[in-house]
Amino acid sequence: MIAAARLQSVLQYLAVIILVALLVCFATCSGSWPAVTGITVGAMILAAFAAEVVNFRLQSHLRTGWFSIFVTAVVLVLVAGLVLPTFGAIAAVSAVAIVCFFDCASSSGRVSRLLKKAGVRVGLMGASNEELRRLRTGDCFHCGYDMAGLPTPVCPECGKESRIEARA
Repeated sequence: MIAAARLQSVLQYLAVIILVALLVCFATCSGSWPAVTGITVGAMILAAFAAEVVNFRLQSHLRTGWFSIFVTAVVLVLVAGLVLPTFGAIAAVSAVAIVCFFDCASSSGRVSRLLKKAGVRVGLMGASNEELRRLRTGDCFHCGYDMAGLPTPVCPECGKESRIEARA
């Protein structure tokens, strides 16, 4: 669970890079700045490739199986193949980056739901390091009491359920 949470944070940062590069690319592709457009297209390609690599590792941590990875690969190839002949390379890269962005968002949302189910507070860019430390050590999420080795999920300090069994 902790490895998935860390991968989720990396995935969200890559999604932000894809989104910013996409916006810069759209803003400069029709103008007189071909160097900026080239750099942003390169950044989108690298970020999209890295995001799919991280997403692949995340999917293997979540044990979703090979089918979802296969479907994502087929969708990426189809989008690039359909857009490239008609609209050109920049539009094809942009379309693939958009697909990668939504793919990252869906995987990140799944990790967020699992973390919330385990009692972790998840922010915009994932769970904080403090929340992950509590998840790893078995502390109560409400008061910080060390619950390692307790037979029940109810904290003896604050009386709230901390869902230790969901963290394993």
